[in-house]
Amino acid sequence: MKEMQVFGIALKDYPVRESMRMVDAFLQEAKVNTVVFLSLEDLMKAGEDEELREDLLSVDLTVPISEEILQAAGIAGRGRIAEVREGALYKALLKKLSSEKRSAFILAQNGEHAEALVAHLALEAPGLSVLGHYAFEELEGDPEVVVNEINSTFPDIIFSNLPFREQARFLRDHNTKLNARLWVALRDEMMNADKNQTPGIGRLRQWIRSKMFLHRVSRFLTGKDQKGENS
Repeated sequence: MKEMQVFGIALKDYPVRESMRMVDAFLQEAKVNTVVFLSLEDLMKAGEDEELREDLLSVDLTVPISEEILQAAGIAGRGRIAEVREGALYKALLKKLSSEKRSAFILAQNGEHAEALVAHLALEAPGLSVLGHYAFEELEGDPEVVVNEINSTFPDIIFSNLPFREQARFLRDHNTKLNARLWVALRDEMMNADKNQTPGIGRLRQWIRSKMFLHRVSRFLTGKDQKGENS
C-alpha cells in the first residue's frame, strides 16, 4: 500500500493482490463495504467540492482506472502502472465473484445503461447471478424505494453505474440500510459503454480527458507552491 495525494485528497493505493485480500475480508462482514473505481472526472469533481471529497475519503477501497492518477500521485512503479492500465483488479474481482457463484443487484442511471451492465456482467462473469436491476431515472419519490428493491433480493454485491454525485449522495444517506456485502461502483469507460463510437474517437476522448486532468493537477500544484511562497 502507498499513500497518495491528488488535489490535496489523501488516498491509499493498493496493488491487486492486497486489494483482493481486502475484498475477501469485505465479503465476510455483515455490512456494506464500498469499492469505487475512480475516474479522472471523479477526482476532478472531488477536488472542487468539499462534500464529495469527504464522501471519497469514506470509501473503503478506491481503485484508479487511469494511469494518469498514479502519475499525478508520483507512483511510478511499472508493475503497478501495468495493473491499472490493464484493469487487473476489475478482472480479478469479476473472476472471483463468478467462480464463487455470487449474486448481484444492478443500479444505473437509466434502463439502457442497466441493460448494458447486465449484458456486460453476463459476458465477463457468467457465474454471477443478477437478481434484479433499477434505473434511477424511474425514481419519482422517496429513494427508500430503491433500498427496498435491493433488499428484497438479498444480493451479495451491488454494482452501480451512477453519476458520481448521485451515487455519493445515495451512499451517504442509505449505506447502513442495505442488505448486501459489497457496493462496487463502475465507470462507463471500464465497460466500453458507448458502442456507437469508433475506436479512434474513443482514443481522442481519452486523450482529451488525460490532458485536462494533468493540466488541472499542474495548476493545483502551482497554486499550492505560490501559497507556500507567500506564507
